[in-house]
Parts: sequence; C-alpha cells; structure tokens
Amino acid sequence: MIVERILENIYRSFDYHEEERIYDNLAQSVKGDLLEEIYLEVCRDLDLRSEENMRVTMDVVDLRRFLLEGSTRSGASFESEVEWVVIGSVTHWGHTHQRRNLHRARIKIEAGDGIWKIAQIITRKKERL
Repeated sequence: MIVERILENIYRSFDYHEEERIYDNLAQSVKGDLLEEIYLEVCRDLDLRSEENMRVTMDVVDLRRFLLEGSTRSGASFESEVEWVVIGSVTHWGHTHQRRNLHRARIKIEAGDGIWKIAQIITRKKERL
C-alpha cells in the first residue's frame, strides 16, 4: 500500500496547475534529490507541455506487480520491482479520450520523519497502451 499511495500522490500532484504547488505536493512523496527528475519525467509522460489548451487528469494508478527485493534491518527502507498502469483522461481539440501508460521500475523507498518517500527509481520500461 505504501508504494501505491506514493505513486498516486505523485500523479495527483499534477492536478495543480502552478509549478510551485506541484513541487510542494511531490515533496511529500519524493526525496529532494529526485524532485526535478520526477517532475520532468511525469511532464513528458503526460505530454503536459505539448499543447496550450490540453488538459490531462489522472483517474487511476493501478499497481499491477510489486515484488519486495530487500529491506533494511531497521525497516527504514526497502526496494522493489514495481509495475503500474496510469489511466488518465486527455482533453484537447474539443474532445476527451482515455490514455494508459505502463511503467516498470525498481524503486527504493526510505522513511524519514515518519514519511515514506521514493529515494531512487530506475525505469525498466515505459509504454503507451
């Protein structure tokens, strides 16, 4: 559930339109070193900057596979192979259609100040379905 909530929060961050609010929300789920990288990656995935009047909303983050591969003795971090599909709606040129993107990645999650955050992500596969 931790990974699913973190992924949902990352994509929900883009429901905001102001860059500062997006970054503030992302900071709840992503360690500082990765903020810019994740921000730019999600923008590319969503094609947020390709059309001036395009609107993208994320409807569902479907966690399809989660394989725990390692954790620390203290329980303060873990790594996993994760596969998820992001389902969203794209509105442009007067119509709305659904978009599905599949992602596979190795993700390291660390706890800090009582909050779980992504500390590292290595993308294995991305494809539009």
